[in-house]
Amino acid sequence: MTAMLKNSLFALALVAAGAAAGVYSGSTRDKPESPPAANRAVTTPEVRAEAPTGADTYTTQMYDALAAILEQEVEERQRLEQELEDLQAIVSRLETALQTASTGLSEASARPRQNPRRNGGSRRGEGLQKRLVEQGLDEERAAYIARRRDELALERMYLQDQAAREGWVNTPRFSEAWLAAQDRIALENELNAQEFDLYLRSTGQANRVTINNVLQTSPAEQAGFQPGDRLLSYDGQQIYSGAQLRAATRSGSAGDVVIVTIERGGQQMQLSIPRGPLGVNLGFAPPD
Repeated sequence: MTAMLKNSLFALALVAAGAAAGVYSGSTRDKPESPPAANRAVTTPEVRAEAPTGADTYTTQMYDALAAILEQEVEERQRLEQELEDLQAIVSRLETALQTASTGLSEASARPRQNPRRNGGSRRGEGLQKRLVEQGLDEERAAYIARRRDELALERMYLQDQAAREGWVNTPRFSEAWLAAQDRIALENELNAQEFDLYLRSTGQANRVTINNVLQTSPAEQAGFQPGDRLLSYDGQQIYSGAQLRAATRSGSAGDVVIVTIERGGQQMQLSIPRGPLGVNLGFAPPD
């Protein structure tokens, strides 16, 4: 950029010099030739003050413009040099940060890693066992329930693998086996009422069935059931799900009067109702 500017200045200077020379030559050529010395009359020299020529004015203006351009170029170069220094400082900081990060990664790679898959199962079981003990269950039964839940999870994995290999995934056979291997269903059949209730609480599952709506003229309305009632037991069997309640109402002889224990407003009550459909819409309460 500086070399180009110098060349431009030099070229313009030549142009200016040429213009001045042309003006001078032209003025000389325009003068009439002097007569021969013999015929020349002797006259008194006349001294006149001449104004600056147009070439001199043009040259001055040109140099002023070039000086202004040169000053702008110098300022632009100083600005670029400052930006370059700023960029070099940023690069230096980035290199330092990169070196620090690389050192941290090297140290992390040197530390032995734990396999979360290897330890995850035991932590999962230990967490459930701890919560069961906190709910009041003894250590031995809590350990059994935690181990049994892991066994059921493994059983479902083998079931999926076998069904996929043999081609009976989307079949009633698979659905029945998969349902039987679910924690809630399997453990409900294996544990007593208190243990299963504690298991549901410890795993955050709903452990109570509530009545959302009572149908008009239904056995439930005639027996005095109300929306919001919690069903605790049916004919002495503790109730944890709608499926369990339906199974209880279908067992035994239809029409036999049974006792249903409910909770209303924090108080337990017992209502009598004939065995069969209650005539209610059910919901689930969060673990209490």
